[in-house]
Amino acid sequence: MLRTVRFIHRKNNYNVRKIVNTFNNSHNYSLLNRQREGLNYFRRNGGILSYSSAADGSKSGGNAPPENSIIQSTLEPEGPKWEVMSTGQKIKETSKTGLYLGIAGLVVTCGYLMIKELMPTKLSANTIFSHAFDACKEHPDVTMRLGRPLKAFGHDHGGRREGRRNFVDKDEFKDQKGNDVVRIKFAVEGPRGKGIIYAARSSNLHRSDFLYLIFHCESEGRSYALIDNRKEETLEEEQLKMANALVNLGAVMYGSEQNDDTQRQKMEFGEFFDRIKYLQCDKHGLDKEGDDTCDKLQRRYPAWKFDDRVYVGVVTRDKMAQLLKQENEYAKAKKKSLLQ
Repeated sequence: MLRTVRFIHRKNNYNVRKIVNTFNNSHNYSLLNRQREGLNYFRRNGGILSYSSAADGSKSGGNAPPENSIIQSTLEPEGPKWEVMSTGQKIKETSKTGLYLGIAGLVVTCGYLMIKELMPTKLSANTIFSHAFDACKEHPDVTMRLGRPLKAFGHDHGGRREGRRNFVDKDEFKDQKGNDVVRIKFAVEGPRGKGIIYAARSSNLHRSDFLYLIFHCESEGRSYALIDNRKEETLEEEQLKMANALVNLGAVMYGSEQNDDTQRQKMEFGEFFDRIKYLQCDKHGLDKEGDDTCDKLQRRYPAWKFDDRVYVGVVTRDKMAQLLKQENEYAKAKKKSLLQ
């Protein structure tokens, strides 16, 4: 691209242009030489010098500025060119941006998981697994039955091979006091056999303490509590818990004040029996609401009724816990069918 030198002087504008154009038109002068000569002339005569470009290689055809003004010259860069993007280009750019954002999100997620694995908390499954296995390796109830050395591994989902590389079964929940509890299950194996370890840790315990650590020996079919820090439930707490569960399920107890088994059933719940709905079927306190059920029972007391299901006889607290679990399943199934 040819650059044209234009020099303008206040007094003798014509002669200056003539000399400068001589520099421009001379083939013996390179562009750099022409610029130097023009600059020297500019310095000697106190004029204003500017250079401009002509795309076609000819001399600039621009009009000279007014001679009676002080000319300010600049080398103007070529202005930006704006292009309208097609629909395909827009889709391509949008896809590229989405890809970059997806990669960035994946990097952040992987970094978080790596940090979590490298710096596990006391409630992480890996931490509980390591501490539980260390405790089992030194416990005589385990080593006597399985021998040494021991190895531990998680559950193999659909594969034949087993190893520590696999994930251990994990469950997370909150206890009645709102503490976070994590419990895990993994297998142990020694020269003499295999077993299952059940371990749990609560957020209110020290980092090295367990809520419980239980070893189940497969060959004996028996479980051993290696560590058990669970708070034993008092009789009153158990009675209150069962009474509330019966109320929530809408259970009704039928009995007679003249029947000894009815009195024994009441004693299973102590002072909390008053929370439970109780209907008397004897002639001294006949409840009209329970007439049909009382007639069907034919004086077989006590009896527990859940919807259309009736259980006759004294139910101990241990059996009541199983019964409540069963009725809860019925209640969930009924609720699910109504929603459908």
